Amino acid sequence: MPIVGFITPTPALISHWKICAIWLKEIFVSFTGIISPITSYIGNPSVWMWHTQKAKELLSVANSALDLSQKQLANGQARFREGELINADLLKLKLNSENALTTKIAAETTYEVALLSLAETLGVEKTNKIVLPEEYKSEMEKKRSSLNGMSAQLSESIATRNDVKSSEENYNVAHYNKLFSTGGYLPNLSFVASYSRNFKAQDIPPYAKKDIQDNFYYGLQMTWEIFNWGVTQTQINAASAGEHAARMQKEYVLSQAKIDTTKNYRQVFDSYQNLDSARTSVQYAKDVYAQVSAQYQSGRVTTTDVINALNDLNAAKAKYANAIGDLDLAWLLFYKSTGSKLSTK
Repeated sequence: MPIVGFITPTPALISHWKICAIWLKEIFVSFTGIISPITSYIGNPSVWMWHTQKAKELLSVANSALDLSQKQLANGQARFREGELINADLLKLKLNSENALTTKIAAETTYEVALLSLAETLGVEKTNKIVLPEEYKSEMEKKRSSLNGMSAQLSESIATRNDVKSSEENYNVAHYNKLFSTGGYLPNLSFVASYSRNFKAQDIPPYAKKDIQDNFYYGLQMTWEIFNWGVTQTQINAASAGEHAARMQKEYVLSQAKIDTTKNYRQVFDSYQNLDSARTSVQYAKDVYAQVSAQYQSGRVTTTDVINALNDLNAAKAKYANAIGDLDLAWLLFYKSTGSKLSTK
């Protein structure tokens, strides 16, 4: 059986979000048991909403798996009493039921921690105030047809990213700093004006008081520093180096943005294919389990065959639940990489 769940923090950690966030940044165990870092998801309500909804769906799968395994165990016990099964077969069914119970407990833990994280992100004190849809349906699945028309708009959308715009502005500042530094070789031309009044002025023949108590002059003043021991050139060189560094940083950020956007764009495509595959797998697994169960009743297959078919069905359902959540997350990351607002249209 696949493992479901987070590595469970203690209640003391759960009660302190800042400490719990450190755990969540470092440790997240997916349904398949693969460790997945979620550092970039901390504090994002949209992502935690999808994580919580997916965790709820996986809990539903775990409950269904437990219910089926318990029914198989009850049927096996009845057949054991009738002598149709040996003790080893009954023990296999009991083991499978216990594994299903363990999976359910882990799924409950995953759901509770995800719900707590969502509540903390939203600023909600009690998790019972959060009501999730009964069935998890991806709003992004209907956007499949819009993907083909987006490839031509990627370059334009990349330009709206904050990191791209910031690097562009930094380069512009560095460029104008370089131009400003060259002014050290040019003369300085200033307009100078001055006015003063002597309130204690007296008549001084042949000048009257009114003619000498005010003093006003104006004019242009030019200074030109011809030689300053290379200070100006040093400033120009430093500004040129700053401009070059800003240009390289701008090109690097733009390159990374293109890679990030293209990768997330392709991830959306892959998520649709994975969803199609998961949906088909569920149908195949249901058919196989139905056929094996019928053959089991007639004694044509073993208990191990039934348990394997049941586990395959549960794994297919979990794969489908993960595929739906992964599609939504892929769209979110794609919109984030293009600097666009999230939209389901």
